[in-house]
Amino acid sequence: MIPSWNKSFPQDFHYALRRLTAHRLSTISLIVVLSLGIGATTTIFCLVSGVLIRPLPVEHLGRLAVLIGAPSPPGQDRLLWWSRLPSFAALSEYDSGEGVLTRKDNSRSVSMAAVSLHFFDVFGVSCSLGRNFNPDDMESGHSRVAILSRGLWLTTFGGDKDVVGQSILVNGKLYTVIGVMSQFFVYPGNTDIWIPRINRDAQMAMGENSQGALPPLLRAQTLVGRLRTDGMLDQARSEAQALFVQLKEEFGTTGVQFGTGVRITPLRELLVQNFRPAVWTLFASAAFLLLIASLNSAILILAQAAARQREIAIRGCLGATQPHIVRLILIEAFCPTIFSGALGVLMAYWGTESVRKVAPIEIPGLLSVHIDHNVLLFALFVSMTVTLMVGAAGAIHAARIGHVQSLAKEVYRSHGGISRGLQKIFVVLQVSLTMTLLTGAALVVQSFLHLVAVKPGFDAKEVLTTKVTLSKSFYSDSEKVTQLHKELFERIHELPGVNAAGTVDYVPMGGATGGYLYFDAMGRAPAGEARMFTIGGDYFRAMGIPILNGRSFESTDTGAGQGVVIISETLARTIWGSKTPIGEYLSVEGERMIREIVGVVGDVKFTALGEDPEAQIYFPITQTFRRVPLLNFTLVTRGPKDAKGLMSVIDGRVLSADRGVVFLSTSRMEALVSRSIGSVRFRGFLLSIFATVALLLAVVGVYGVVAYSVARRSHEFGVRISLGAQRHQILAMVLIEGGQLAICGVIVGTLISLGLGRFIGSLLFGVNSTDIMTFTGSASFLAITTLVACMLPAVKACRVEPVEALRYE
Repeated sequence: MIPSWNKSFPQDFHYALRRLTAHRLSTISLIVVLSLGIGATTTIFCLVSGVLIRPLPVEHLGRLAVLIGAPSPPGQDRLLWWSRLPSFAALSEYDSGEGVLTRKDNSRSVSMAAVSLHFFDVFGVSCSLGRNFNPDDMESGHSRVAILSRGLWLTTFGGDKDVVGQSILVNGKLYTVIGVMSQFFVYPGNTDIWIPRINRDAQMAMGENSQGALPPLLRAQTLVGRLRTDGMLDQARSEAQALFVQLKEEFGTTGVQFGTGVRITPLRELLVQNFRPAVWTLFASAAFLLLIASLNSAILILAQAAARQREIAIRGCLGATQPHIVRLILIEAFCPTIFSGALGVLMAYWGTESVRKVAPIEIPGLLSVHIDHNVLLFALFVSMTVTLMVGAAGAIHAARIGHVQSLAKEVYRSHGGISRGLQKIFVVLQVSLTMTLLTGAALVVQSFLHLVAVKPGFDAKEVLTTKVTLSKSFYSDSEKVTQLHKELFERIHELPGVNAAGTVDYVPMGGATGGYLYFDAMGRAPAGEARMFTIGGDYFRAMGIPILNGRSFESTDTGAGQGVVIISETLARTIWGSKTPIGEYLSVEGERMIREIVGVVGDVKFTALGEDPEAQIYFPITQTFRRVPLLNFTLVTRGPKDAKGLMSVIDGRVLSADRGVVFLSTSRMEALVSRSIGSVRFRGFLLSIFATVALLLAVVGVYGVVAYSVARRSHEFGVRISLGAQRHQILAMVLIEGGQLAICGVIVGTLISLGLGRFIGSLLFGVNSTDIMTFTGSASFLAITTLVACMLPAVKACRVEPVEALRYE
């Protein structure tokens, strides 16, 4: 008589553990295979959760929106004007930039943000230590205060809780620390220090540079707000457009450029728009890998179930019901899966840290990627799902066994066809999913190779970049900055090995988003938008940017003379077509002066090698845009091979010669270009790992099925050989069986890859998602690999001795 559920369950569990212990090799194989799949899937789910679901650790992230292109009325506070929008519960404005934090004799570069009063209220965050800004902090004349990020507090201040109330020196000015921000909140970008945004002068205290971790649309003087309720985005857009029209009607005659309109975009969309396809592709790849691991495990379970037909039949004859047998099989699948889930979570801890180290820093939410309760629940769900998938195969097969007939000797072999058929189906699915991963990885790798071959518009070889910041207390006007540049270039050219030197506010591939401005080509075309640069010295020659027409800036281009600009090839072609624009004039946003075009230079890839050509305008440092002092810039030097030697000379003879000049960091231009393609390299790296593991699992699966088939058909092979069959015919028979599985899997995988082509196509550059050579190469490689996996059992089959096979039967 079968015991009750409460009594039989512990007994079945104990029996499952004993049986798994007795078959150590297969159990360990099962646990390793499943833990790989669960660990990979859990790791990528952490990335999905941190980057796509919660790129910022704030409540109601879906209500946060950014106002792009919101103009400022002349002589009025822009934030006060746009706070009239009734759909927003709170609105804030911020600028982002860079600064220098000086402690004792050490200085380090820090990312800064000047924020308005309700900035932290918009995001719903508060300091974990100290307090947020209050209205008194925003008043001019009040003592300067600052809030530190948790990361800066831990790394630079050692987590000292007494830091609140201490003074810190930033850009030559003293700030009193009033708080330490809560963990993981570093917006905008990877901000280290927040200061009050009192006025434009306060913004200039930290420079004009924006942070590279921000998308291109999130530029300086950004408005961000929190909607009152969910679903008010369309209403807010209508209100903003109406307010923009009103503003243009009231102030459009003052000569101020208002742009083309106001756009309100959800903050989440701006943060993740460049990473969503890549992250979902990685998640799908990890899910494919998990499915392949599950199918591999199911093949092993089926083989074990087929070998246990007589045992299961005896249990049935002794009174075991089908539900009890199915439960026993499921418990045996549950035990290793739970161990695999635990091991997979441990692998996910390691994998998450590894992903954070190798992933590009600009990925939003990367700092907050960690194992939390949601991830653990996901791992538990995955483990339970795998248990059902793996255990169901063996349980269904066991339930279909005829107990009385299975006790017969010959029936043992006849019923094996059921499990062998299921195993073949699972192998075909394995190979098809592996084909999909191989194809995807090959396409991404090809895309990376095409991207590397793209010419950025400058020559990065032998170019050294040095970030420099100036103290506003020493350099309060543009004339002093211009004089510093003149002295700087004179001293730099005295150094050995230097061929050319120049400066630029936003160096290409340097991580900064740069600035945009509206321009008017004096009625030749509608006003457009162009990326702006302020350069000094022999910047174009130092960067290897070709001058296609006209001239570079000269020493005579001073503030007392005619305003001049140099434009990019794309801008010249867009406005003037084939006609030369030299001698034509431009007016730009924020300036009343008319500037003459004196040169045309080649297009430069600024943020990424794969970007389309864009309009670009260059201003000379001697005629700084809006006459605002350039406090943060990058020194570009061509020629030196010994970077450390050059920097020691620059730091000792040039930068330290003046107390108001601070050296921040140095980088090879080639390294900056390499970092700009880090996201593509990251995708290719992970996809290649997934594809490699999937290939190994598929090979093991094919080998297992063919080897199992050979073992079950040893009697048949013995009979065939005794009747005159040649051994090479037996070899061909087994290889054909494995080849059929491989071909079917390749065909199904090709169809799946073609179906996913549109999705993965958004991640590719220079290669089509249906590239014939890639598909052919992946299919050939996979087919050959699976045939090699069939060779060992095939050779074993052709060596069967007829006498021994017949004697065994």
